[in-house]
Amino acid sequence: HGLDVVGREGRRKDSGGARGEGAVAAGRSAAGAWTVAFSFLVQHVDFGALCAEPDLRAAFRSAVKSAVTDAASRSGSDVPGGSVSLELYPGSVAVRAAVLVHD
Repeated sequence: HGLDVVGREGRRKDSGGARGEGAVAAGRSAAGAWTVAFSFLVQHVDFGALCAEPDLRAAFRSAVKSAVTDAASRSGSDVPGGSVSLELYPGSVAVRAAVLVHD
């Protein structure tokens, strides 16, 4: 199963198990670190049930952070899990992620 990704415009595009349209933004902090922010939608997960079970929610967050750090490492970046922040929202589960990348 891939992740379904929905861009800010709500349009979807097939992309090898993930769908989306560039819901990505980047910015540089005064300290010289980059923050890359993006969002995606995980379908077929009940947001209410996820929120009602703290252990399940923690496992879900851990799995999403691992997927983000694994994707970053495949692109040649070393991103520790502590550099990834997540916000979860209803709508299956909408995820807003931000990755702090140091030069």
